[in-house]
Amino acid sequence: MTPAEYPEFRRLLLAERERLLQELASMGERLQQVEEIGLVEAANEDDYGDVASEAFEREKGFALENSVQGMLRMVEDALRKLDAGTYGTCERCGEPIDVERLRALPFANLCIRCKAEQERELGGGNGWPG
Repeated sequence: MTPAEYPEFRRLLLAERERLLQELASMGERLQQVEEIGLVEAANEDDYGDVASEAFEREKGFALENSVQGMLRMVEDALRKLDAGTYGTCERCGEPIDVERLRALPFANLCIRCKAEQERELGGGNGWPG
């Protein structure tokens, strides 16, 4: 990767940050609605199945929100690296991350080889695109 390619990746990262922020805002609204509906239904019904289902949906929503927040942190980290001139360097081995990998996943912090090693060590992956 060359410094001449930085503007392209800045645009990709800023677009991804905006998308994630919009997704978080939308999730927050949905979680608020689910919470309000759940409280009303819990007060009006004694059906433990409905209450359990509602609790499951809330927990699933919180887990998704945490995942999106994690990706947002990775995007912010990538933007800081871009500003520092260290963007596109694998955090594990220090080698350059392939430009095509960065185009597909602009906030990747590991090269393909190190990501594969990490997934093997973790037993199949941790769900993070890194």
